[in-house]
Amino acid sequence: MNRRINLKKWLFIGMIGIAATAAWADSPIQWRGSPGWEPTSAYCRLYDNKTVVTLEGSVERVEKIIPMKGMGDGVHFVLKTSSETIPVQLGPTWFVEKQPVQILAQDVVEVTGSRVSCDGKPVIMATLIKKGGQIVRYRDAKGIPGWAGGPPH
Repeated sequence: MNRRINLKKWLFIGMIGIAATAAWADSPIQWRGSPGWEPTSAYCRLYDNKTVVTLEGSVERVEKIIPMKGMGDGVHFVLKTSSETIPVQLGPTWFVEKQPVQILAQDVVEVTGSRVSCDGKPVIMATLIKKGGQIVRYRDAKGIPGWAGGPPH
């Protein structure tokens, strides 16, 4: 009798597990990062492979920002080149702070990214930053952000 109860119990647990797995598999993936930084957000869709540039210069300051209304906080720095001063947007704060190389004021860097208009202002959405012999990748070659769990890490 005990064996029959145990078998029923395990069958019941198994059916619950299968049902839970099926429900999870059918549900859309929920974004768990900062609001507005989702890979399909209006902000991330600004990235344009046709406008990718590479600039060299020095970092004037590093700041936390909110690039567009409704977004969570992110990090950008102001890059001074020989011909312009332009903000370089890196990504959501939680992602940028986890990178192995941190960008600091007075650093000399090479920036590759998409030159776009964000909230009516020109910015560079960083793909990668070279600092000395180190490289930090924020997006892949297609512009897919590293914080989306893609290959940039």
